[in-house]
Amino acid sequence: MKYRIHRDLAERIREGCEAKQNVCIDPRWFSWGSVYPDCTHHRLWHMHRVDAAGGMVGRMVRRFCRRALPPGGRLSRWRSLRLGIIIHYVCDFSCYVHTPAYAGSLKEHRAYEQAQAALPPAEFPTVSQAGERPDLHGARDAAEAYALLLKALDAREAGSFSPAEDLDYALAAGTELAAAMLRLCTEGSVPLPLRYRLPLLRRRAYGT
Repeated sequence: MKYRIHRDLAERIREGCEAKQNVCIDPRWFSWGSVYPDCTHHRLWHMHRVDAAGGMVGRMVRRFCRRALPPGGRLSRWRSLRLGIIIHYVCDFSCYVHTPAYAGSLKEHRAYEQAQAALPPAEFPTVSQAGERPDLHGARDAAEAYALLLKALDAREAGSFSPAEDLDYALAAGTELAAAMLRLCTEGSVPLPLRYRLPLLRRRAYGT
């Protein structure tokens, strides 16, 4: 996907998440995160396909959800950046030319993305218009939320891929995963930070 596409999707995903969850995301840092992997070593070291980068993204999701966030809270710039990076990969995973099923050339890959970038604004989806979407509402932790997303990506029908349909799916998948991650953080479904658990471990170890 082109930079503009990633940024447009990120803005819509941010708005959708803030409408679903009582959380504020830093818009500038989230937007920067949404293009960061295409501007750094990530572009060379990690192919933006689920079979190549899926494990890395799963670890990023789990690390993000380890820190709690109070309802009505605001994500720090750093966490907004990290969330944007995760969403970048999820959007790429939703694009046909980044799926394991794609066997075309780099030239065809670029032509597909050019066709996507050339879509008129009227065909660019909004959260309310996004069609098929993964259902992550029942996820009890970060690992389960990400596993449900991967299952949905794997089950997507081959005939559903097109430049426009990929944008619909990317918007839905990105919004659902980000909202699920923020929900888990605000619901307290993450362990307490280690500094709050160390005194208890010390008392058990030394009998004090």
